[in-house]
Amino acid sequence: MDIISHLPVLSEEAEIPYIFIPSKEELGHASSTKRPTSCVMICPDSKRGGKSKAGDEDKDYKELYDECCREVAKLDQRVVF
Repeated sequence: MDIISHLPVLSEEAEIPYIFIPSKEELGHASSTKRPTSCVMICPDSKRGGKSKAGDEDKDYKELYDECCREVAKLDQRVVF
């Protein structure tokens, strides 16, 4: 928890949506890795590795990022302990 405890504060200051996932294993699986993962960051202007042949990939990435932000915004924003 100490490794990621500062991320919500930084995210709120920068107005970046974030969400907690109950299981590191689930997050790792969703990130296409076999290892448990504590944090995943998705950058809106990130380019994928390698050269893209079509400009549509960047558009698709932006649309997926926007969809992800909308889904996070729909969730309950209260912290429950």
